[in-house]
Amino acid sequence: MANPVNAIGFKITRDHLRNPQSTPDTRWDYDHQNKLICPISLDELKTGDLVYKVDCCKHVFKKQPLEASVIINPTCPMCRRLINIASLYHVPTNELYDKESKFIFSKTFLKKIVVLRIYPR
Repeated sequence: MANPVNAIGFKITRDHLRNPQSTPDTRWDYDHQNKLICPISLDELKTGDLVYKVDCCKHVFKKQPLEASVIINPTCPMCRRLINIASLYHVPTNELYDKESKFIFSKTFLKKIVVLRIYPR
């Protein structure tokens, strides 16, 4: 199995919307009107939106749809490369998985997700 890659968070700026090609290390998705969209939610990206770029493949997703998607399947929704979930939730990797029980995620990590859903950053 490949090593998981990080996802890097940033805010959409007017420059991203006006000239997406100005960020060549980023793979954007477009709708039929050539507007930038999140490929998970199909929502148009707007100035100030929080997005994540998957480090190795450079695909860009809105924050909440990607966070919801990786809990079900921790891979890039576009190319299926493994994503380091700890990089999305800013938790140490040792808090992410529970080695002593049958559960995939530790109780500490799940509590943090619940808190983030109630009190988003």
